[in-house]
Amino acid sequence: MASGPIWRSRLAIAQAAPMRRCFWRWGAAVFFVVVLRFGTIATATAAEAPTNDTATAAAPSDIDNSPTNGLGAWIWAEKTFDRQTCRLWKSFEIPASATVTKARLLMTADNEFTLFLDGRELGHGAEWRELFNFDLTPLLSGGKHTLAVEGFNLKAAAGMILGLRIELSDGRVIEIKSDQSWSIVPEGTMGWQKQTDALAAWPSATVVAELGTSPWWSTPTDVTEPSGNAGTALDTLEAYDNPTNALGAWIWAEKTFDRQTCRLWRSFEIPAFAAVTKSRLLMTADNEFTLFLDGRELGHGAEWRELHDFNLTPLLSPGKHVLAVVAFNSTSYAGMVLGLRIELSDGRLIEIKSDQAWRIVPGEIRHWETRTEAPDAWPPATVVGTFGARPWEGMPVNINKMPTLEPIRVFFWQTGWFQIALLSMCGLVILFSFRLMAQLALHKKERWLLQQERERIARDIHDDLGSRMTQLVLHGEVAASELAATSPTRSQLDRICEESREMLSRMDEILWAVNPQRDTLRDFSSYVCGYVQEFLKPTAIQSLFEVDPEMSTAALDLPLRRSLLMAIKETLNNAVKHSEATEIRLEIHVRGEKLVVVVQDNGKGFDPAASKTRGNGLANLAQRMSNFGGTCLVTSQPGKGCRIAFDIPMPHSRRHRWSWLWNSGRFNEAKKPLVADTAPSHNPTQC
Repeated sequence: MASGPIWRSRLAIAQAAPMRRCFWRWGAAVFFVVVLRFGTIATATAAEAPTNDTATAAAPSDIDNSPTNGLGAWIWAEKTFDRQTCRLWKSFEIPASATVTKARLLMTADNEFTLFLDGRELGHGAEWRELFNFDLTPLLSGGKHTLAVEGFNLKAAAGMILGLRIELSDGRVIEIKSDQSWSIVPEGTMGWQKQTDALAAWPSATVVAELGTSPWWSTPTDVTEPSGNAGTALDTLEAYDNPTNALGAWIWAEKTFDRQTCRLWRSFEIPAFAAVTKSRLLMTADNEFTLFLDGRELGHGAEWRELHDFNLTPLLSPGKHVLAVVAFNSTSYAGMVLGLRIELSDGRLIEIKSDQAWRIVPGEIRHWETRTEAPDAWPPATVVGTFGARPWEGMPVNINKMPTLEPIRVFFWQTGWFQIALLSMCGLVILFSFRLMAQLALHKKERWLLQQERERIARDIHDDLGSRMTQLVLHGEVAASELAATSPTRSQLDRICEESREMLSRMDEILWAVNPQRDTLRDFSSYVCGYVQEFLKPTAIQSLFEVDPEMSTAALDLPLRRSLLMAIKETLNNAVKHSEATEIRLEIHVRGEKLVVVVQDNGKGFDPAASKTRGNGLANLAQRMSNFGGTCLVTSQPGKGCRIAFDIPMPHSRRHRWSWLWNSGRFNEAKKPLVADTAPSHNPTQC
């Protein structure tokens, strides 16, 4: 009974089934058409969308919707290892007629990075979990540009991720992402941060992971400015405005302990013919340090929370240089961080950072601050922390400007060759002085021996010959007194006695000349005056004397005294014989450095020119004076008397007074002066 309704219902269902199947068929067809239409639109849109580095008309605000919009993949070198430095390079071009309205770069690296644009350092980051935001709008213009990243991997996984979006005034957009179009720059390449074309030897970067792939994040923990706020437009204008730009990692010895002294060494070279236009070094150490450049101490710091700023521009020149740091750790953590940036005149850039390229110098090494090469025994420095990592996180509390030192000027008298020459000259002077001292001692000894000999000769003549001559005279006088006055023998004895007395007088003159105790100008003047008086006593000629009241006691050599005495005797003899004078004047004066002796009479005079042809008297006088560098001046006229002046340099002022220095073998008193022979045409009136 109950089966009827059941079947009716089944029939209704059976009748309704074809209608439902038709409805679903029409619905599926409509859905397929709609999907096909939208797929065609999406395909067309994708075909029109630009690839990397290409301008597009996408909405400028798309990048702001998510911090990861526009990022590329994680890239690195093909091989990854601990404590690795990787240099990544990429160039791009902005159309010449285009104006940049907005340019934003987001990036990070595991573990840290330093970003450059066209060779200019923009900032530094040391936390891979965060994105670092750079505003490049004021730095970009039409033309070719270069992005350069220096990444550092402390250990384990390593990578760099980046995205740059540039909006132009004509609505186009240029996007630069981290991908395989980047190049890996080999270590040691200089100026790579500003090269606009990659070298063929530079390998391509390797994509180590896509965005959001383990071990890295899919969303950063924060979007922050790089260290030193270098992401702002103002700070990116000049790399030197950011105090932390170009700083390396915190380095130290492998083992750290309290009260430790660590000596860190690093050499670098500035290319030849390259002038340094600007050089700045920033550094600090925990706890204190002393910095040296080429062995010269530049300064000292004792607060790790502060950066110390050194201007090395005047100290750097082409060639090899050495940076040396003596750091001291008081307790707990220890490290040194440093960054040196050198700009050259040709546009190249040299950067020295604190990294593993530094060496640790053992404590027993001496003069290590000036060594340009590191021995293999010096271990490399150990990176104990990246910049900004604990316990040295945060920004420096202060920047201390250290005094700018000038190059040490080496004057010529400070050079090695001059000092060697000076020492050699001093040695020669000392040797010559010893030679002179020996000559002086020898000369003094010879003079003393000569004086002793002269005194002995004088005593022998006086005691022996003088007494014998006196006895001879006495015997002759006794024998003559016993003979008759008219005896011829008596007259001969009288003549013998007279000649003997004459010989005694001559002997007294010889004794005066030989006696060294009479070798003074005062004794000479006294003897000459006495001789003139005795010589003129038998005649009617009166003698007058004009002598300085305080005559000098200067020494007169024996040859000079004898020659001057002989000249005076010759003059007196001529005056007595030929002048018919009644008065003879003798003058002896010292005028300056000269001895002047004048013999003047009031006789009948003569014509000096006419006397040239008669006799040799005047010529002999002139010759005697010229032998001692003096002159003989004869002044006379007929009827007006005669005046003869002898002008002789004093012995200590003669021009050859130092000749004994180079004539050490000629120290005898009778040495002849260095004068020329008398010329045949010599004028005896002017000598």
